[in-house]
Amino acid sequence: MTSEILREIGSSVAKLRTLLADTKKDLQRIQSLQTSLSDVLSGTWKSDEVDQLTSHEQEWKEFLSLVATGKVLSIGAQANHVLSTASENVVAPTWIGEGREYARWLGRGIVVLCKKREISENDEARTAAGQLCGKSFGIGYTDEIVATVVSELLFKGKARTRELQRLIKALARHEQRHFLLSTLTYISERFLSHAADGVRHARNHDADKPAIEACAGLLDTVTSASNENVAEHLSSWLLKAHNAKTGLYRVIIAVMRPQQREDLLERVWHQFSDKLTIKHSPIMQQDAIARILVLCIGAVHRSNPTHVFMLAHSSTHTSGVSDRLASSSYRARTLGMIMGTVVSQLVDKPELRMTFEFNDNEKKELEWFQSLSRVSDTAGSLEDLKRLDERKRDVQPGRTVTKPSAKKPAKSEETKPSKPIITVVEEDDEDDGLIPHAKPDTDTEDSDEDATVAQRNKPKAPVYVRDLLNFLQNTEDDSIYHLALVHGPTLIRRKADFGHELLDLAPSLADVYIALGDPFDMPDFHDLRQAGMVALLVSRPREMGPWFASRVFGGDYSVAQRVSVLVAMGSAGKELVGSRDDDRGRTLKSGPGDQAENFPSKMLPDRLHKLYTEANEMKMLEKKLEDTGIVQPVQTTRKSRNTKPKKVIRNDLAKGVADSFFFPLTGLWQTSSSSTTISKSILSTFIQTLALLFSAASPSSSSLNLPDLLSEFWPLLLALRHRCTSDVASLEAILFGFLTIFEVSSGDKRTLGREYGKEIGQTVEWVSEVFERLEGGGVGRAGAPRRSPAAGSATGNYEGIQGLNNISAGPAASESQEERCKMLAAGVLVAAKEVAEAWREGMLGGSSGV
Repeated sequence: MTSEILREIGSSVAKLRTLLADTKKDLQRIQSLQTSLSDVLSGTWKSDEVDQLTSHEQEWKEFLSLVATGKVLSIGAQANHVLSTASENVVAPTWIGEGREYARWLGRGIVVLCKKREISENDEARTAAGQLCGKSFGIGYTDEIVATVVSELLFKGKARTRELQRLIKALARHEQRHFLLSTLTYISERFLSHAADGVRHARNHDADKPAIEACAGLLDTVTSASNENVAEHLSSWLLKAHNAKTGLYRVIIAVMRPQQREDLLERVWHQFSDKLTIKHSPIMQQDAIARILVLCIGAVHRSNPTHVFMLAHSSTHTSGVSDRLASSSYRARTLGMIMGTVVSQLVDKPELRMTFEFNDNEKKELEWFQSLSRVSDTAGSLEDLKRLDERKRDVQPGRTVTKPSAKKPAKSEETKPSKPIITVVEEDDEDDGLIPHAKPDTDTEDSDEDATVAQRNKPKAPVYVRDLLNFLQNTEDDSIYHLALVHGPTLIRRKADFGHELLDLAPSLADVYIALGDPFDMPDFHDLRQAGMVALLVSRPREMGPWFASRVFGGDYSVAQRVSVLVAMGSAGKELVGSRDDDRGRTLKSGPGDQAENFPSKMLPDRLHKLYTEANEMKMLEKKLEDTGIVQPVQTTRKSRNTKPKKVIRNDLAKGVADSFFFPLTGLWQTSSSSTTISKSILSTFIQTLALLFSAASPSSSSLNLPDLLSEFWPLLLALRHRCTSDVASLEAILFGFLTIFEVSSGDKRTLGREYGKEIGQTVEWVSEVFERLEGGGVGRAGAPRRSPAAGSATGNYEGIQGLNNISAGPAASESQEERCKMLAAGVLVAAKEVAEAWREGMLGGSSGV
C-alpha cells in the first residue's frame, strides 16, 4: 500500500513536470493530474496509511523527499499559475500550490504522528514525526507549521503537552531553534494585543497580565523540552532588539531563571550605553533596547537589588546616560533621561535621585516606563491559554458568507391584485389660491417599475467591522463584495473611537485588505482597496503603522502587495498632517467611492457643505488622535507657512507620523535580512515613501525631531546610492530623497552644514558623478532594459497603483525620466552649494565676499 501511494505521488509529480515544461500545455490534463494528486495527499494521514508509511525506512525517506522538501508544492504552484493565466474559465487554485495551506497540511500530518498511542514507547513514530517536522521547515513556512502543531496538540481536545515536548526533543538543535522562534511569532500574533505599544498608558500592563502569564506557560513548555542552549537563543533574540511587542519581551523574561536574567541585564545595559548604538542604531531599535532593559532591571531588582545597585553606579551606566544627554538625537536624549530617572528611583535615596524636566508627552512616557519596571510576571498554566484561545476563536470572523437568496413567496401568501378604486372629484372653477407641492425627488431604491421583479432583500452595507471582514472574504456575490469595498473605509473611520472592535480586528482586516483580489473586474477596485488600508492607518496609526511596515519586509506577499502597502503608508502620512487629496474629496469620515453616496444621503447646498466640512475637519482629526497623545492642532502649522511666526510651532501630528510610519520603516530596513535582496520595484517605491514621510514628519519640530529623521534617512540613502546607479526609477527616487532632505532642512542651513558636513560631501561627490554620466548619455548599462517609474511615484500621482506591473514604458519614457533625473541632480547640487555658502558665511562672521 505504501509503495502504491509513493507511486501515485511520484508519477503525478513527474507527469505534471513534463506537461508544464511542454510549450503546448494540455490544460485539461494538468488540471486532472493536479486534482488527483491533491486527493491522494488529502487521504495520506489516515492512521493505517501512516503506519505503513513509517514502517519502511527507505520508503519513508522517499516520501519525505517528495512532500517535505517542496517538490510537490513547487509543482502545484506552477500548475496553479498556468491554469489561472492560460485558461479562459476561472479555475480555483488547489491547496497543494498554496504555501500556507500546504504547510498546514504538513502540520496536521506531524500531529497525527504525535498522537499515535504507541508514541510513548515507540521511538520509531517519534523519530518519524521529528523527521517530518524538521524537513518541513525547509519549505519556508515554519510559522504556519508550528502554529498548526501547537494549536492542534494543545487546544483541540485534551492538551497533549508530553507529545509536544517529545516532538521537540526529536528535532536537531538548529531545528529546535526554528521551532522556538516560530513559537514566539505564534504567541505574538495570536494572543498579544497591540494596545500596550500603541497607546502607552500604565494601565495597559495590568490589562495584559493574564494573557502574558498564560503565554509564558506555553513558552516554558517549549523551552523545557529544548536543549541547554535555549536561554542563549532567547538572549540573542532579545539583544538583536527586534521591534516586537512589549508583551512578548515580558513573556520571554518571565520564563528565564534568575541567573539568566542577571546575565541578560548586563549585556543589554552595555548595549544601551554603547556609543556606537547611540549614534548609529535606528531609533526603533534603541526604543526596543530601552524596554528590554527596564524589564530586566525590574525583574533583577526584585530578586537581587544589590546587583542592580552595583550596575547603576558603574561607569557603564553613568557614561551611557552622559553620552545620551550629549547626543544630537532628540529621541536618544529622551531615552537617556527616562532611563536615568527610572534607575535612580530604584536605587537612590529620595534626596539623591536624578531629576529632569519633561514635557507632557514625555511625562506620560516616563510613567509608562516606571510602571514597566514594576511589572512582575510568572509562567501560567496551559488551561488559561486554552480558555484565551477559545475567546479568540469566538471573536475570529468567519471565512465565508452565504449568498443571500431571493426567496419567492409561497402560493398561499400570494394575493391577487385588487381592482383599482376610482374616485371622482368634481372640479371647482374657483381658484382657492393654494400653491401645489413640487413633485418629490426620485428615489433610486424605488426605481423598479414592476413591483413583481423588485428585489426586496438587497444586501445592506456592513455596520460592524466583523461584518466587513466577512463581506470582504465573500467572493461569490459581487454586490456584497462591492458593498464592502465602497463602505469599508467609511466604516473603519467611523469605528476609530467607538469601542475596541476596530482595535481587536484591525490586524485581521489589514491582512484581508492586503491579500484582496479582483474576482469581478471592478473598475475602481484598486482605489477602493487602497482607501481601506489608508483608513486603517489613519484610524489607528500607533498600532497599524508598525504592523504595515513589518509587512514590507516580511510575510508571504507579492511585489505588488508590498508596493501597495508602501503607497498606503505614504498617503496616510500625508493625510495625518493635513495634506489630503482634495481631488478625491476625502475627509476623516469619507473615502473613495463615497462621492456618489455620502452619509447622510441629503447634503447641504455646496456653499454651506463646504463651510461646515472644512471648518470641522481638523477638529475631527484631533479628536480621533486624542488617545495617542497627538492633539496639537494642524492649523497652526498651516498658518505658520504664511505668517512666518517668530518661534517654531510644534506639530505633534507630524511627530506621530515619524514615530508610527517613518522610524519603523527605516528600522526594519536596517534589521531585516530581506532588505539586501529586495526587488527594484519595491526599492524605488520604498525610497519615495520615505521621502514623503520625511517631508510630512519634519514639521514636528525643526529643532528637536529633525536630527533624528536625518540620522535615519541620510545614511540609508548613502548606503543605497550604488545599488540605484544602473536603475533609472531607483535613481530618480534616491535623487528625490536627497533633494527632499535639503528642502526640508533649508530653514537652518548653517547648522546643516556644520553637523552633516561628511554626509553633504559624500552626497555631492556621488550626485556630481551621476550628473556627468547623465550629460554623457544616460545611466543605463549597455544592454540593460530601462524601467519606467512605478505608478506610485512620489513625483507623480502617488495614489495610483494600476500600473505597478508596467516595467517598461518605451524609449520615450526612459528619456523623459532621465531628464527628470538630470533636473533632480542639478537641484541637489544647487541646494548643497547654498548650504556650503551659508556655513562658510557663518564661519567667517557673515562675510559673503570670500
